[in-house]
Amino acid sequence: MTASSNHDAAPAPSAVIIAGVYVKAGVSVSTVRTIPTAADLVTLPARADLPLVATLSPDGAAPPRRLATLVAPQPAPGQVAIRINGSIGDYRAGDEIWCDRIAPEGFADALNRDMLVPLPAGRLLFGRLIAHEAGRLHLLPPGPGTRTQTIDAPPWAAVAIRLIRRL
Repeated sequence: MTASSNHDAAPAPSAVIIAGVYVKAGVSVSTVRTIPTAADLVTLPARADLPLVATLSPDGAAPPRRLATLVAPQPAPGQVAIRINGSIGDYRAGDEIWCDRIAPEGFADALNRDMLVPLPAGRLLFGRLIAHEAGRLHLLPPGPGTRTQTIDAPPWAAVAIRLIRRL
């Protein structure tokens, strides 16, 4: 058979999808509706990515070796924040610290990390976890000359994971 023969040709489709648009045979493209894609069905929060324009090392500033973007931080569910009102230790006034809340089972994994711990009567303590034993936490608050504070069985803690600092 030759290519011009109609005997084995497939029947014309009654509809086709062109670039995500469902088009019925004989219908004007201007009157068809668009088939939703997965992206149309999900609403994501607006997120701004930052183009990476330089890297900085002891050798100085240099352009990146390939195009890249940095993802702006987004808080995760359950995170809490601390605002620094007065410079203390490694933190400056205006800094913001983002923290992950953890249960007592996670305290051992937070050794040598800064954390916020609840105290009785609605008070709070912030410091570096220097020891964890039998449900007791030993925190060293930031700043010169501070003394270790011991907290018995706090119900939760918030471990510092991100420092936000404006220049």
